[in-house]
Amino acid sequence: MGLMVGNLISGCDTNVQGELVIEAITSALRAETQVTVDFTGINCVTSSFVNSAFVPLLSRIGYAAIKSRIQIRGANKQIVRTIRDRLDSESSRLIAA
Repeated sequence: MGLMVGNLISGCDTNVQGELVIEAITSALRAETQVTVDFTGINCVTSSFVNSAFVPLLSRIGYAAIKSRIQIRGANKQIVRTIRDRLDSESSRLIAA
């Protein structure tokens, strides 16, 4: 299943926008084994957005499942780096706790 982020929200700047995206991802994961999150047309994301859109998935499905079940498409280097860095950081923090 594919989710076009630009069809869900107007930008990737706020926690509220991130909450809308995580709800779409969570719903899609219930129906499908793999989900593609497509950032085509989105130029950047903020840490606040990523904290709401992706980080909660760590406690819901785990880092290994995120890597295997969610594919990111149409994303530039900044978007990929921000998502990866926040997930890596939070995953490490959860393991250390």
